[in-house]
Amino acid sequence: SKRGTAFGSIFFVGAVCNTLFGLAATRYAAEDIGALAGWRVSVLLVVILSASVGLGIMFLVVEPNMEGLAERRRTQGFLSTFSKNLPKVFQLFRYPTFVLILAQGAPGTAPWTVFPFFTQWLELACFTHEETAVIF
Repeated sequence: SKRGTAFGSIFFVGAVCNTLFGLAATRYAAEDIGALAGWRVSVLLVVILSASVGLGIMFLVVEPNMEGLAERRRTQGFLSTFSKNLPKVFQLFRYPTFVLILAQGAPGTAPWTVFPFFTQWLELACFTHEETAVIF
């Protein structure tokens, strides 16, 4: 579907940019850029680029089912939809497998969100570029 292709493309571009950004962030992590430390500039760039992508998607991407969603929003409010679906959510927690997936999945994803900054952290912890490359 078009939606799957779009999500796949966004993920691919994000992975490529993450790799390229990791190289640049590692290089300038321990240096000063203007009046700011290099690692602060790299985090600021991540914020700016992430916000830009989010705003671009919000303003440029068209939802394929927009008419149906708009009609549903007019006929059903947030609270009625929430109260109608809440029992379904509680029913999910009756399945031990679902609870197990949540219990291992939530803390299991945390290290991967920090992992792109690992090389930068190694350099800020007094390792050289060469030592960081060997460790990573």
